[in-house]
Amino acid sequence: MRFPALVSLPLETLIFALTLFPWSVASFGLGFPDHQALYGPEDVAITRLNFSDFASVIHNVHDNRAWMVEFYSSWCGHCIHFAPTYKTFADEVFGWRHVVGIAAIDCADDKNMPTCREYDIMGYPSMKFFPPQAPSSELGQERTGDKTVESLKTSVMEYVKKVQANATYDRATARWPDFRPFNSSDLKDLWRSGVEAPLALIVVGSKDDPLVTNVLLDFSEISSQLTQPIIVKRMTYEESPKSVLEQLGVNIKTDYPRILTVHKEDLVVSDLTPIPRDLASMVKVLKEIVLSQMKTLVPDDLEGKFFLTREETKKAVLRAFKEAQAERKNKGRQKPVVHTESEIRRRRYTVFMSDLENAILYSFNHEVAQHASITGEALNALQDYVDVLVRFFPGRQRTMKFLQAMRTWIMSHDDAVKGSDMSIQVEKLKVQFSSFDDLAPLVWIGCKGSEARFGGYPCGLWSLWHTLTVNQALADSAKGQVDEPTVVLNAMTGYVEHFFGCQECARHFLQEADNGLAFEKAVKGPNDAVLWLWKTHNRVNQRLSGDITDDSAFPKEKFPNKEHCSDCYDSQVAGYDLWSEFQLPQVVNFLKDMYGPSGLSLQSLKNLDSLDKKYVLNAQHHELAIFGQGYNRGKDESVDKANFSQVSNNGEMRFFSSIDISLCLVIYLMSATILYLVYVKFVKKRGISSHLSSLCPRSRSPTSNPLIGKV
Repeated sequence: MRFPALVSLPLETLIFALTLFPWSVASFGLGFPDHQALYGPEDVAITRLNFSDFASVIHNVHDNRAWMVEFYSSWCGHCIHFAPTYKTFADEVFGWRHVVGIAAIDCADDKNMPTCREYDIMGYPSMKFFPPQAPSSELGQERTGDKTVESLKTSVMEYVKKVQANATYDRATARWPDFRPFNSSDLKDLWRSGVEAPLALIVVGSKDDPLVTNVLLDFSEISSQLTQPIIVKRMTYEESPKSVLEQLGVNIKTDYPRILTVHKEDLVVSDLTPIPRDLASMVKVLKEIVLSQMKTLVPDDLEGKFFLTREETKKAVLRAFKEAQAERKNKGRQKPVVHTESEIRRRRYTVFMSDLENAILYSFNHEVAQHASITGEALNALQDYVDVLVRFFPGRQRTMKFLQAMRTWIMSHDDAVKGSDMSIQVEKLKVQFSSFDDLAPLVWIGCKGSEARFGGYPCGLWSLWHTLTVNQALADSAKGQVDEPTVVLNAMTGYVEHFFGCQECARHFLQEADNGLAFEKAVKGPNDAVLWLWKTHNRVNQRLSGDITDDSAFPKEKFPNKEHCSDCYDSQVAGYDLWSEFQLPQVVNFLKDMYGPSGLSLQSLKNLDSLDKKYVLNAQHHELAIFGQGYNRGKDESVDKANFSQVSNNGEMRFFSSIDISLCLVIYLMSATILYLVYVKFVKKRGISSHLSSLCPRSRSPTSNPLIGKV
């Protein structure tokens, strides 16, 4: 077989390319953990915080801005839903950035977890307000209410007014718009602050009209850039002295805010209304006043940009970023992937021990440890959780030793467990029992979606609870009696209520469970808990199908589908009735086969103790299923092997850990180096300069290489 394209290249070039190959491979993220925050550099209206800069930004004694911070988790479905709203909100208040900054921090990042714990974040998304120049002891004021753009804007306006009303922040808010109503009966007091301005601007409106505050905040973008402060005051029909309102000629209440100017010399009042009741028109009028009557305050470099709208300003900021990032974004953009049957089996129909262990480790080291203190019902829920893990998790020996020691430690606490102590204990026990040391942290296999925001921890946690219900059923069947049929589901409910970070997701699950009453009635026998959780999970999939959180490459559908368990379906019934459409005994068998000890794959795990050898055949069995020897759990059937010869075109190799990849890189590098040195030995007589020039040849004939004749 001939390879003319390769032969035409000098051997030195091929060897040099070979040395670069491993690093090129590494750039595609083979096997390394994915982390995809919900906000990126293109979201210029949102300040992205992390553990290293949170304090320096929020508690900056030289910054006169207040802050609104979203604490979110990148895997949280509700956070993913909320992200577009938060981006739109941040864009709309971009002009307020000299008064209040909009920020976000991803609590799913392990490095950020201690920061989120320090600020008492119990669920996602959580939003907190921080005053300007906040002391380090300030934990923020939690924002509650609807999460619409208008509601968020109203919350910000109310907060900045509250901050300005507090004399503690007088120095920090000195150059903020004055949201306090002007209450003096003498118009000369408009200049009481000593600001030298030829005229004062007054916006008059109803006390409860948010448009007035909105106008003042929008105008702050302009006033902050002027050469000196200008006078902009707010007056209300309800709070300002009637004598002053009469002097201004606005004693009759109108449905729209009014804009007036008062000249310092003669106190002549000009009423510029009526103006259309919209933000853009009112801000434009204020800009025209400044440009025409106080032009000396406008810097030369600002004059030409004075009438840019908020959208135009943001676009100008974005343009430079987008131009610089366009090439990188185009290279990184993936086309929709058409997955092979092996990929579908990996993603939907195989349970990997590494995913289960990752879910357990993350639950302890992140979800639980993020709480500053765990007491009362939360402590009871934690004790129930670790208890069912010890009793029903079919783990490796070193993992079970870790869980047993963790249970002993947690049960020894009668009153409280500190989150920081939990983190320390997890690390201590990991070292003591060499647990999880072959586990690539948060590198998912079966729970790896087409993008980092799909699958992940929620998928791993669902898999864990299915595994626990199945193994409880197997244990009950083996001993021929059912002592506590709802013990796993009760533990799950407690965990979701007190520790699962996605607040909206937890609320939906607790509604399904009716706070435990649903399965207390339905679960009586050893298989009932298995079926209840299976049905509930299907309902969740049905509700989220086609949702923004649904992975289009692996869409949510009835589980199992007919292609992978034909015996699970009643051929006489169609629809989405999970009790009548399915053959429940076959479904139970399918779930036991998938989530039971005989169905778990040890793909990517290396450390097996003597008692773990039973898993080796299981792992090989599932690897064969994934890579081509497919099977149907409900009925044996042949699978088109052509499916398994295809390579997924998503640019990623799915089944190697970071340890595997690192070893491959080292071997490649060493091999390439040895080959290169051998070649240098052959061409030594040519001299070093000749050798170096050959790495970048201008033009050579195929026969000019001295090795060609020797091969």
